[in-house]
Amino acid sequence: MKRILLLIVAAVLTVCSCSKDGSSSNNSLSGTNWKYSNEILQFTSGTSVTITAIKSNDTATGTYTLSGSRVTFKDLVLETSFLDFAYDYAEINGNMMTVTYHYIFGGEETTQSRIYEKQ
Repeated sequence: MKRILLLIVAAVLTVCSCSKDGSSSNNSLSGTNWKYSNEILQFTSGTSVTITAIKSNDTATGTYTLSGSRVTFKDLVLETSFLDFAYDYAEINGNMMTVTYHYIFGGEETTQSRIYEKQ
């Protein structure tokens, strides 16, 4: 009888611990902040993101999706007094996020990346 009870308890513990495996990885950046030099990326919800240029206080809000370590931005364009920076996507590696963006200057489009650090 003790053996049967022990097997039942073990089975329940195994099922309970396994059932959380798939749902324990929170596939959201909600509530996280990432900093590069004078810019802050704030993931304000499971789909919304805001970028702020600290010195000029220019801000932009857009949306994002997260798939694995890749973040894809939509409609995240930081308009400054001299250029508009359109943020495209990012790759997360630990506490670092490599963000790729583009801008047009003198009729030519330029794509660059910056590395943001999780705060």
